[in-house]
Amino acid sequence: MTLYQKSYDQSRTTYRLIFPSGLSDERIGAWLSSLGGTMHIEHSRILGVPSIVFETVATDALISHYLRLPKRDAGYIIGHLESLVPGIHAEAVPAPPEYQFTLGVDLHMTAASRQLALPKPADVAASILTSMQGLREGEVVVTQWIVTPAPHQPLPNAKAPPKSDHWSAWRSMTAHDQATAEEIDDRRAKLSEPNMQATARVAVVAPHPIRAQEIVKGVVQSYRSVGSAANAFRAKLIKPNKLMHATLAATPFFFTSQLGLSELVPLIAWPIGSPNIAGLPSSRTRHMHVTNAVPRAGSPIGVSTVPGSDRAIAIDPRFRLQHVHIIGPIGSGKTWELLSIAEQDMKDGSGVVVIDPKGDLFQRVLERVPRDRVKDVIVWDLGDTDSPIGFNVLQQGNSRAAIDELNNLVTNLFPDTLSVPQMMYFGLHALAEHGTFVDLPSFIRPEGDEVAWRNKIIRQLKDPQVKKFWENYTQQGKSEQASTIDRDLATLQRRIWPFVSRPEIRNSLGQQQSSFTMDDVVSSSKILVVRLNRERIGRQAAGMMASLIMSSLWSAVRTTPHERPVMLFMDEFQDFLTMPTDPSEMLAQSRSFGLGMVLSHQHLGQLTNPELRAAVLANARSKIIFQTSAEDARRMAGEMGSGVTADDLQNLQTREAIARVATDTGVSSAFTLRTRDASPPTGTYQETLAHSRATYGRPVAEVEAEIAARRSVGTAPPADGPLYRRKLNQRNEGNSDVS
Repeated sequence: MTLYQKSYDQSRTTYRLIFPSGLSDERIGAWLSSLGGTMHIEHSRILGVPSIVFETVATDALISHYLRLPKRDAGYIIGHLESLVPGIHAEAVPAPPEYQFTLGVDLHMTAASRQLALPKPADVAASILTSMQGLREGEVVVTQWIVTPAPHQPLPNAKAPPKSDHWSAWRSMTAHDQATAEEIDDRRAKLSEPNMQATARVAVVAPHPIRAQEIVKGVVQSYRSVGSAANAFRAKLIKPNKLMHATLAATPFFFTSQLGLSELVPLIAWPIGSPNIAGLPSSRTRHMHVTNAVPRAGSPIGVSTVPGSDRAIAIDPRFRLQHVHIIGPIGSGKTWELLSIAEQDMKDGSGVVVIDPKGDLFQRVLERVPRDRVKDVIVWDLGDTDSPIGFNVLQQGNSRAAIDELNNLVTNLFPDTLSVPQMMYFGLHALAEHGTFVDLPSFIRPEGDEVAWRNKIIRQLKDPQVKKFWENYTQQGKSEQASTIDRDLATLQRRIWPFVSRPEIRNSLGQQQSSFTMDDVVSSSKILVVRLNRERIGRQAAGMMASLIMSSLWSAVRTTPHERPVMLFMDEFQDFLTMPTDPSEMLAQSRSFGLGMVLSHQHLGQLTNPELRAAVLANARSKIIFQTSAEDARRMAGEMGSGVTADDLQNLQTREAIARVATDTGVSSAFTLRTRDASPPTGTYQETLAHSRATYGRPVAEVEAEIAARRSVGTAPPADGPLYRRKLNQRNEGNSDVS
């Protein structure tokens, strides 16, 4: 090797390759055909030649494919590779380790101008890869093909036959050294396509030379299997002092083989057709370009996966009101996607409502609240049992409308009986001015001092219809009343027990004075961040609570004027959208009310309500799909357009997604993205929590005392005390300053 060639070889750029499923030998051949004009030799071989190295490294755990390219041409070659072999991933990496090989061989062709006897390319590649399996711990086998374009060779002419490649002393002595017609035809066929000069090496690391010979023999045999009567491979032992050439992938001065491109394609052992070979990395999704119809600025959702582009991708905020649907299992990158969008909404000054059943999104959003919006944040953590936030659903907006919404919501959640809605309806109207939702069971069946409390409320009722209902109810005979109460109360308790029994919920809904209203969240563009604490209160209670919050928000956006849109984020949304309103109607109407939804969940099987599934798939115009199961991949491939396959969706890596978004020209074609790296926390987390707790929270002992005292005639509720009244005044003054 000359110093010039050594410099060429040591300056190569190395790439690790990950292949798409269903890798096509035709696509590999098309790419190899593009290399001829790139790597032409401009000077004498003494000054070195550019070469490409196809390298396969197998260990006991993994089979890796590398591509070493001339530094000056690497970008061009990789660009063509990713264009002509869709879905292949090439990642620039350091060169593989410099192994201390135990044994190595070069492969030499017996007649380089003649063709090999190749069966199907996929079978040849699979055979070579199979021969590299079954290694023990610490063993390594490396195959290398060092290639460069062959110089132009004229086609042999039958009228002036060239010398045969099959030389022998007898043929030379008897002047029978000319190529036969059959050999000429074979050589012409080989030269009918571009040719590459090549040298192949097989080198092994093993604990003992005998074991190394065994491994080398198996790999060499897979190459010998493609030999023909005219041309085959033979192995020549590499001298121990020359084994370093294999580590450096050194280009030889004399190449030992010549291959047509159709011969080279299977011999480099790329996994054609997705063979079932242990140790091969899983396939990767092909890159899909994003068009200029999709904006770079707005609500950021990621960057393009197309190598070298780093093209930012966003959704125009105007089209956020047409909703975003995100599917991704745990660990796929779904939470970071939600965070990226929510963070920008907070920066833009929009109203933001985040409903998180677990707490991951809740935590990350609060860690990134802009400093100028700390005072806009309402932190409602159902796991905070020391300082619960007050949310009297009977005081949210118009009380009559709120009661109707609540009654319809609970009835929709439990549609098994028709007898209780009337009881609940009149009970909530009776408590609208003097109680809360959690007082309803005690109002229906009072005990001890609660009897006087209920009677006082009934006497003070202004609505004649409500008053008459309760007067008739209380005037029933004791036995009749007891039977009715037992029946109705038992049914009612089954419906509302999570609201009444669990202290995390009762101490919020049981406060007569709300800490905030949804009308204020909507009109003042507040940031409401809710952690449902599903692990603690249970899935059913968390779902009911979220439905209650969602119902209040839906009522507020329809009745409260607001200049800025409200952006709602719901993870595991299928547990919350259980309102009496038809989901398709709500999703369609919310755009005109300035409510944009980001709806996320793990898989389609969670959407057990057919109407909800159809509504979301039809009305959420922007879709972002992370890696999915085989079943979901088949279903969602159709939603993402004709160019997307189920394999594309299954082969996505962590934080990668395929998306289509709403634009000025309609829904975009599908493209691949990678979620943005998370921005650093803003440093306002503790300040945000402290401000929200001081402004909206209330000591739990005070809340529990208020609930108990409210049901005793003559006892002043703690909510009327000077401390809580002062907090309310401060909050109201702060709201007036904003407006």
